[in-house]
Amino acid sequence: METSKITENEMSNLVFSGLKALVAVHKIQEILAEHGIRKTRRVESNNDNFPKYSFRGIDDFYNVISPLLAEHGLLCIPNVIRKKYEVLESGKEPNIKRQHHIWIDVEYTLIAVEDGSFIKGDMSGEAIDSGDKASSKALSYAHKYFYQQLFSIPTTAQCTDDNTTVRNSSNRPVKVNSTNEHINSKAHWKASIDQIEAFKTLLKSLGFGVDTFLRNRNLKDFKGVTVGFIDEETKKIEEYMKNHNIVSN
Repeated sequence: METSKITENEMSNLVFSGLKALVAVHKIQEILAEHGIRKTRRVESNNDNFPKYSFRGIDDFYNVISPLLAEHGLLCIPNVIRKKYEVLESGKEPNIKRQHHIWIDVEYTLIAVEDGSFIKGDMSGEAIDSGDKASSKALSYAHKYFYQQLFSIPTTAQCTDDNTTVRNSSNRPVKVNSTNEHINSKAHWKASIDQIEAFKTLLKSLGFGVDTFLRNRNLKDFKGVTVGFIDEETKKIEEYMKNHNIVSN
């Protein structure tokens, strides 16, 4: 059976409409950038030729991200837009072994329940299984890597204060100790490329020119801007829209 292979973990065709969904994704990304999702699962083997490694499973992503989506008013709607399937055979009769090999492309739409604005993107998934789990595995891989690339989720936490409770990969509340001085310095952290690009996208979605914004702030570019700067400018935009009754498209 002839198939066309989909590039593994390829995210493409990211589109958006309106402001609320974009702001919600940015806020979720801030939380995930601070706390991360740890690699709590481990693959072990007695075979020296088989690698041992730690990883984050799809359940780890669901346990952390699902409450954040609910908190920030986002729905994630999946839609399989392409699917390729083949049966792999090895051995000879009567001992032929068959495996199901599947490739899928899934379109995910993050919708803000408040105003219907959305962010939409595609992600591919691929899986092989000897039973009936190939499709579910491919769907899980696609969903996991869509979240991973959309939110740029780190594997380690940056910092928390003494009174902060976060949730681990099992969704259990965990106290994490740190220093107040460290947490207070968050505003002075250098903004990540993803945070800067998300802010540029926010400006463009409202019809604001990036170059004009930089000139008005006496900046040559976004190099060296801080997380605090991005947060403050985002709040100013939201306040301006609220005061002037501007509704995002």
